Amino acid sequence: MKRFLDLAFDDEMKIAKRGEETIRFSKSERILLLALTKNHGRLMSRDALLNAASAADDDRSDRSIDYVINRLRQKLKDDVKSPRFLATRYGEGYVWLVAPQEAEPDKAFVLIGPCYGLNDETFERPVRELLQDLRQAIASRISPDRKVSITTGPGTNGDRLNCEYSLEFAFLQEAGRIHGRSILRLASNTQIISIRKFALDWPFAEPQESTVEGLAAEIVECIVLHKSENGTQRNEIPLELSMHEASRLLALADTAWLKSGEMIAKKRAEDPEDSKYAIMWASHLYATILFAPLLGDLNDERRAETELEIEALCLNHLPRVQGHAILRICIAKLLFFIDRGHMELVESLVSEVYEQEISFSSVYPLLGQLKAARGHFDEAIRYFDHALHVAETGSKFELYVSVLRLKALLAAGRRQELDRDAQALFELYPETIDTVGLFIGKPDDPFRPQHAAYLDSLGTRGVLAVVSYLYHSSARHFISPEHRERIYGGFAAQVEKRYGVIFVPPDRHAASPSEAEDAQNLSDS
Repeated sequence: MKRFLDLAFDDEMKIAKRGEETIRFSKSERILLLALTKNHGRLMSRDALLNAASAADDDRSDRSIDYVINRLRQKLKDDVKSPRFLATRYGEGYVWLVAPQEAEPDKAFVLIGPCYGLNDETFERPVRELLQDLRQAIASRISPDRKVSITTGPGTNGDRLNCEYSLEFAFLQEAGRIHGRSILRLASNTQIISIRKFALDWPFAEPQESTVEGLAAEIVECIVLHKSENGTQRNEIPLELSMHEASRLLALADTAWLKSGEMIAKKRAEDPEDSKYAIMWASHLYATILFAPLLGDLNDERRAETELEIEALCLNHLPRVQGHAILRICIAKLLFFIDRGHMELVESLVSEVYEQEISFSSVYPLLGQLKAARGHFDEAIRYFDHALHVAETGSKFELYVSVLRLKALLAAGRRQELDRDAQALFELYPETIDTVGLFIGKPDDPFRPQHAAYLDSLGTRGVLAVVSYLYHSSARHFISPEHRERIYGGFAAQVEKRYGVIFVPPDRHAASPSEAEDAQNLSDS
């Protein structure tokens, strides 16, 4: 990575980081950034920038170059009158003002250290090996994009500032035992989250696997619960999803999120009446509905049973969380998702929270979903735009709201806006081509090659399960049958054209005997 003043850029200029803020750049913006930064301090004419764009197969005009430059200035927060990064030479071109510096290492999510008491060489090396094993055990329990680091010495305040959580250790060798103490802190303000003492026989007669695994499990549990209790920043995830994200163990995107279910189940067993853990469990069940279909591990019967359990948990605990806005908005989100006739209750809960002193950015997305569900698309788009206005470029919150906005445009039949905004999303988040892009094609469009390859690998039964997943996770939340069909109809038509199978949604019977027969034949295959 290269640093320019307070911004650290990756080598391809796809992203830049300023503290906790992540900025993403489109293809056009990256092309100009690469050309400008490679020629820092030198004047670059519009013709030179146009040549750079042409060499990258990006067809641009003088006017569009100026437009991209203006977008860059907005993202860099650069003042045209007092520029820090990019100066304009009127009538001539542009100059990148700053020379690059080597960027600091990426910020760690958990930093093991500082470590005290490792002064005796006879046990320093084995203990450090134990801490390395601990680092690996913690890393295996959280999302792969969350870095776990370890210091090589007592550490400094600067180390602590370069992580989100610090795990401090002190050791004392005494009477054939090593006594240890760990302190988990929130690095930003050194708040103590947990303290644990332990003792090990010395010298180590065997690997300390059980100690390492137990400590790692406790540390991750403390972090998850700390995040759930304190909510999240608006540029990470929306507030109504904070319990859900915590219950999924920091947004894991694979089967490892099941470990968080074991953790919450244990807490529930200790105190079944605790509303926080009950709603966290409901949120974990919500995650199983979202992820299990992608792992081939959810049928209609199990989905229905899971949604009934979510409903019971939410309704039973709603009267007990009168003064807890986070839990109430989480209940509203869950009741909206399971779509079991609670729309008026959900709307009243959201209105109640909206009127309280709570971050509006966290409520705007759910308000937008409720308006879109009733077909009030202009109002829905305004709420989504409000949320995007306060979102930082490149944040999870921005991506989350952008996808909800695309869904509303699809349901509304506003195809021109949908195509324009989807293309902008794909430029900022290329990975969404393989996820969002799969579901928003027109009925007569062929599948992209990567989409076709994925669906071909599933077989006809699996392909129909994907259409059903789209219906249950998105389409069914719209009240109008016409709006529901717009969500799944294009994808279902593409599937029918390629695979010869017909999806019949649960909200209606087959339109004809032949349609019913096709659906039955597929379910039996």
